[in-house]
Amino acid sequence: MNIRKLLTRLVSLALIAVFLPTVAMADTWYLEDGSITVSATESGQNVSQGGVTKEDSAPVIRNRDSSASTTNNVTIKADTGATANVTLEDTNIDTTGGAGPKGAGDAAVRTEGAGNVNLNVELDNTLQSGNTHAGVEKGNGGNLTIGSESGSGQLVAVGGDGGAGIGSEDRLASGNYNVGNITITGGDIFATGNGGGAGIGGGWYCSASDITITGGNVTAVGKEDNPNRIGGAGIGGGGSQSSNAGGGSNLKITGGRVTAVGGNFGAFTTNRPANAVAQIGCAGTLIGHCEERNDKMGILAEAGVTGKAAAEAVNRILNQEIKCAQAAGLTVLYCIGEKSEEQADWENVLGAQLDIGLDGVDKSSVVIAYEPIWSIGPGKTPADKPYITKIARFVKQSTGGLDVVYGGGLKQDNAAMLASIDEIDGGLIALTRFSGEIGFYPDEYLDIIRRYLGK
Repeated sequence: MNIRKLLTRLVSLALIAVFLPTVAMADTWYLEDGSITVSATESGQNVSQGGVTKEDSAPVIRNRDSSASTTNNVTIKADTGATANVTLEDTNIDTTGGAGPKGAGDAAVRTEGAGNVNLNVELDNTLQSGNTHAGVEKGNGGNLTIGSESGSGQLVAVGGDGGAGIGSEDRLASGNYNVGNITITGGDIFATGNGGGAGIGGGWYCSASDITITGGNVTAVGKEDNPNRIGGAGIGGGGSQSSNAGGGSNLKITGGRVTAVGGNFGAFTTNRPANAVAQIGCAGTLIGHCEERNDKMGILAEAGVTGKAAAEAVNRILNQEIKCAQAAGLTVLYCIGEKSEEQADWENVLGAQLDIGLDGVDKSSVVIAYEPIWSIGPGKTPADKPYITKIARFVKQSTGGLDVVYGGGLKQDNAAMLASIDEIDGGLIALTRFSGEIGFYPDEYLDIIRRYLGK
């Protein structure tokens, strides 16, 4: 072989070597060695642990000994336009004994950033988070997709007090209102919320949207497990005491086997088109409940509109809702009420809700429900007879004598008192039991009715 041919072959081989695609190698990272952070950008993905940062496009995170839990946790960050890819394989994380920034253990696994996160689960994985946190806590703005490439991986995700199993942390701790864009594609997924958190979706007081299940065996349980809180949905929003309730929207199940068990009580109110409500056979609708008012106030606050301007805007929107309901042939139960910070100005607050909300509507098909928001919920002092009487008289005078029902909760211990107020024409029953196994029970409902009727 001459020298020229040999050189040509060597150059060719060198070019082939240069242009061969590089194969991403996945490393195994052990949680016993410290907490792990995965960071994905448009240029690649790095993994950091114990002061060491290494490029790794498909890390596998596990415990050396899955029979013993660790308090070390996993944070997955994805920038705008990037997707983080992580596999959990035989992990066992329990952060309930840790020391997070809020004085409780951190989330076992938390996502952050504006990008997407793909979480693959293999073998058996158990995640237990500290108070206020979700088991798998979604903080990223993009999609969170959880599945199992083998189809047989298992994930048990348990939220701490106020946290969802998979979803958001406690709203009162985080200030977040909504969690969304969660997809389950496969695996055996067991998600349990606690202290009002949903199984999959919102934490305590948090709503949830755009949750999709396309495959796998999924069990989602919302639980109370806190004597001062009421349970969240199996899939959807977290629980609430009275206002700021967590609702659920755009929840889709297109495949898999799904079991969803909510707490005995959750958010009972939501928006539906008036014509749709009429078509399913309803004769009336509830508009302006404190949950709905606070949801709309929260949306306006995100847009920078707060205070009196926001409250008046909400009243105008509710006015439109009433007119749409009446156009569909529905009677309307219109809710009004003042918060604790509005008590000193209750007459103006309630007056605006009535004047703006009822402007131009047919009052013959409207009943007013009064909610003393400041007095609703465990540990709060209930509104007494003189106060309720005062408000009911004001409402009747302001509306030309419309019927007024008590919306703060007709129950066993106030039924007789409310029945003795001439200006009160009825009451709303949501829960029947406010301690122990909080919830709605038909036999207790009948007892409340009997007490109100004096039987």
